Amino acid sequence: LIKYKNDEFRYITTNAQHQSTTGFQLEEIQGKTPFELFGVELGQIIHNNYLRCVKEEESISYEETRAYPSGVKTWFTSLTPVYENGIIAYLAGSMKDITKRKIVEKEKDELLNKLDSMFSNHSAIMLIVEPESGKIIDANPAASEFYGYSRDELLNMYIQDINILPA
Repeated sequence: LIKYKNDEFRYITTNAQHQSTTGFQLEEIQGKTPFELFGVELGQIIHNNYLRCVKEEESISYEETRAYPSGVKTWFTSLTPVYENGIIAYLAGSMKDITKRKIVEKEKDELLNKLDSMFSNHSAIMLIVEPESGKIIDANPAASEFYGYSRDELLNMYIQDINILPA
């Protein structure tokens, strides 16, 4: 929970899970601004996100990566303005640790890039064919050159269209 007044934000409280995940104890953050807790550069980024929630006068969500005493974490953060007497007085925030998910996504993307490179840059003739229908799903440049059709033409064909063996 964050107190908002005159474009300044001060941390009020946090739950035990947040304290455990970040490594910050309540007494370390209570009453501090993002600048006091995270320094000028990161404090400004955090402050700007909080200010955006206030200016938009509605809940916002975003991903962010920060270094904490417990290590670098990637969060999915949601902020919601809380009104008191018709004006925004607080921001209620929730953060979900998505660090592991982001690492797995990065590893998956790297693997897909490697596999795509192996497929696209290999001199062996390669087609990916849907087993039941025989529809050509993908063709590498070597296949296009060998069969004499562009990749787009091959993708509109079935393996039976180019197969020289009897059915």
